[in-house]
Formats: sequence, C-alpha cells, structure tokens
Amino acid sequence: MATIRVTNQVELLTALKSAAAGDTILLADANYGNVEIKNDYTSAVTIKAENALGAEFETLSLVGATNVSLDGLHTNGGLAVKSMSSGISVLNCDIDSVFYCRDVDGLKIDNVDVSGGQFGLLLNSVQNFSVTNSYIHEATEDLMRITGNSYNGVVENNVIADTTGGKPLHPDLLQFFGANGYTPHDITIRGNLMYDEAVVGQNAAQGIFLSDPNTAGGYKNILIEENMIKVNSPNSIYINGGQENVVVKDNVLMPGVGDGGAMIRLVGKAGLDNSGTTVDGNITKLIVDETKASTIGDNYVYGRDADLSKLFSGTDYTTWESYVPVEGSPIDFGSNYGPQTFLLEALADLAGASVEESALTLPALVVEDTAKLIYSNDDVIELRGWGNDYRSDAHTSAMEVDQGTISLTFNADQVKWDRGLLSKDSAGTGDAVSAWIHNGVLKVSVQDGEQTVVICKDGIVAHRDYDLTITFDEEKVQVWLDDALVGQADMDLDLSNNNQAMIIGAYNANSKAGTTDAIRSMFDGTITDVAMYDRALTPDELAALDDVHHATSLATSSEVAGYTAETLGYQQSI
Repeated sequence: MATIRVTNQVELLTALKSAAAGDTILLADANYGNVEIKNDYTSAVTIKAENALGAEFETLSLVGATNVSLDGLHTNGGLAVKSMSSGISVLNCDIDSVFYCRDVDGLKIDNVDVSGGQFGLLLNSVQNFSVTNSYIHEATEDLMRITGNSYNGVVENNVIADTTGGKPLHPDLLQFFGANGYTPHDITIRGNLMYDEAVVGQNAAQGIFLSDPNTAGGYKNILIEENMIKVNSPNSIYINGGQENVVVKDNVLMPGVGDGGAMIRLVGKAGLDNSGTTVDGNITKLIVDETKASTIGDNYVYGRDADLSKLFSGTDYTTWESYVPVEGSPIDFGSNYGPQTFLLEALADLAGASVEESALTLPALVVEDTAKLIYSNDDVIELRGWGNDYRSDAHTSAMEVDQGTISLTFNADQVKWDRGLLSKDSAGTGDAVSAWIHNGVLKVSVQDGEQTVVICKDGIVAHRDYDLTITFDEEKVQVWLDDALVGQADMDLDLSNNNQAMIIGAYNANSKAGTTDAIRSMFDGTITDVAMYDRALTPDELAALDDVHHATSLATSSEVAGYTAETLGYQQSI
C-alpha cells in the first residue's frame, strides 16, 4: 500500500495506471483540469487532496471505474459517476455544478457539498448507496433525484436546501420517479433538514415528492421518517402510488411564506390507490388523503393559523433547534409525534451525554455555567477581498471586560498581501486587538496601553479551515491556532474601555475612533463562528463551554442557537 504524490494532470494519469489495490494517490494543490477515470482496481485506491479542497478539477468523471475513493477534492464543473461503475466513495468533496450518477452499484457519499448547477445530486439507477452528512443546495431545479432502477439506499442526516430557479420552474427538494420500466424501491429517507426560503410570487419548491412509478406495483419499501421540512408548496410530502410498505412517520412539516405548505398529500394520479401507505406520528398542518385507501394513524395536525410558538422552540425552521418542542406542549418529548429520536440524540450530544444519561428530558441537559457568551456572530460570512466587503457589528457594554476569549474560524481563498480577520481597534485606542494574514503569515496585534506585541504564525494556506482563539487576562495574552498554542505575551490586555465596533474581515486600526474611515486589507474567503466570552478559555474549555451554552439555552428558553449544516454532521469548508 503505497502513497504516490502528484503535482499535475500528467503525473495523476500516470499514477492511475501504476496504482495497485490499497494505494493512495496524494494530490498537491493544483488545478488538474478535465480528468476521466476508467480504472478497475481489486480494492479501493484513494485519490486524496494533500490539503482539503486544494486539488481542483474543472470536470471529473468516473466511467466504468471500480473501487475508487475520492477524498477532499474540489470540482468546478461537476462530477459524474456512471457506466457501471462500482465500489465508489466520494468523501469530503466540494462539487460546483451537477453531481450526476447513473448505473452505479455501491456508492458512498459523505460530507460532500453540492451546489450551483441546474440540478444538485442525481441518482439514476444506483444500487446499494448512501448519502450522509452532506449539504445539497442552491440548484436551479431539483436539488436531489432518485430515479429508475435505484434501490437499497439511505439518505440520512443531510441538509437539502434552497432552490434558485423561480418561475416557470417548479423544483423539488427530493424527487422520486420511475424510468425505463423501473421504480425506485427499498430506500430510507431519515433525519434530513430540508427547506426552501422562497419569496412570495416565486414557484414554491416541493418537499419529498414520490410520483410517476414506472411499474404496476408502484412504490415499495420506502421509509420517510424523522425529517424536518419547511416549504411553501402544499406538496411537502407527496405520495403517488405507494402500494407496498411505504411508511411516512415521525416527520415535522412547517409552513413557508404566507402559511403555505406543511401538508402530506396522498394522490391517485398514477391509477394506484396508495393502499400500501401508512402515515403515523407526523406533525403537520394538514393531511390530504385523496384515495382514502391509506392507513392514517395518530398524527398531530395543528391546522391553519396555529400559534407555532407554543409548539416549537424556534421561529425560522432552517435549523434543527427550531424544531425542539416546547416543554409541556402536545408534541413534547414523551409524546408520539415528530423526530423525537433525532432531536434527543442531538441535544444529548451537545451536552456531551448519551440519551440515556440525559434521562430523555430537556431539564437534565442543564449544567452549571462557568463563563458567559458576551458576543457571537454565527453567520457564514462570505467576503470578496475588495471594496467595502466586511462585517461591522456594533459595540455593546457586555464586551467591556478585563479578561476574555475571542474566537473565530476562517478559510481564505487568498493568503497573499494583507487580509484582515478581526479588528476591535482604532487610532488612539489604548487597549485593542486586531488579527490579519500577511502573505501566508497569521499576525495578531495586541496592545495594553503601554506596549504593542504582534504574535505571528507562518504556514497559512488557502482553502483550509483554521480555528483562531485569542485569550487575555491580567497576566498574559495567548494565541491558539487549531488547538495549538502558537504564541503568548506577558501583558495586561483590558478591553473595559474599548468601545470600538467588532470588525470582521478587515483591518481597522488606522481609522479614527468610532469610524471606519481608514479601513483596509479586506479578507477574501469565509469567516464563521465569531464569538467572545468573559473569561480566558483554552480551546478545549471553549469547545466544552460551547456545548454547555447551546444545551442550556435549549433546555431553559425558547431562544435556540443557530446551528445549521454543521450540527447535522456536515463540516462546511467553503
């Protein structure tokens, strides 16, 4: 089992020919152009980016390939797996444009970002597959399709969100249909967060849509459970031809703009009666059983104009926390409604406990707090690196502390020149802090009114996530990168009298107090999870405290922190 390092397309094509079962082809940061892989290996050969997403392709195709694993790659023009390929894994990849799969046996997709094409992920006649922990979003038409002779599949713990086409298109978040005499069967759709933030007047995306079976027996052995769905369309879950063991259970459906959507519809347009369909344990606005032949069990139907704040902890329903039931409500834990297993496991995970240890109750997740979160910005802040593209969050009195922690995650598209990360600073401010990248070197400047110290760390590269933590107390300032201490200074940084705005994605130390008149060095890339605490915390303490804060807020109030794709298992990297 050898590791073969390559730096360009020619070397990659040569390595594909020479590689043997179990080998890894390690791709240095480069653009490898358009590549087609037809190789047949007896066991997996891994094609892996040396730095996550640093190996870039214009298009990448696997045609009749066997036992190939792709890991950490980025494609600009889509990915195709087709023509009787088998034993294929696609892991930790970023796919711009369509991810197209046809006639594949044995396909594993995990922690993959798919966006920007006419369609998202297409599975046409794919057998023995799994799609997990991935983010499929912002396609013009359907975000995901499962069609034809597709079977033995699982789609679990993904975020499937936001179509972009508008009228006259009529997209679906997840669509099934038959093709070439076959109908998909034996497939589980479980624990997915699905939403479409449509605007009034735009065609509403449908949710999970099973229609047009291509066989007389209709759909068989389809399980749709514990999904959280918010769309405007009345076809939030739509079944046409559920004839044998089609089960829709423990899902929660929320209305979109103008109270639209949140309906389960069972229709007979294929000439079939849905007599093999069971609907039980769901939370929904309406159930419309047009064929009157299905089994409708015990569901919680909240109806039109319901006060949803009395049922759910959140308000936007684009995070799983929004679906946590209000304690004492008819859908509270212990009832038979909604994705209770998913939510309890997620809550227990935040508290660092098993579901059994948490006693299956929210109050059991409350733990004693040791530090206070005094500022946070959970947005995914995409910055272009030019113009006035930065974020400015107003100063609050809570930020006036003599000890604390400032943390953020960044992923740079460019590390050349000066690229500002964070600045709570201005000309003449006594105690202040700024952080930026200068030609691949991280620099953190801290001043305590008497001295200025710049702590540096080289080796910063583009297209990689970094966690930056800055801590300060009466004795020292410490800078951590990815859990490692990279530098410290003996000084007393005190932000009690610093009333400057929190600037994200630029350097503001030269501006007049209270202004951004000399702001510069705009960041090019993504900054996320910016936070400030009132105590100096190590990265391990910070991670544990983040879990405590989220679990505690869920257990004691209706204000739920804004987790998105990452909380479901997907580690977003762009």
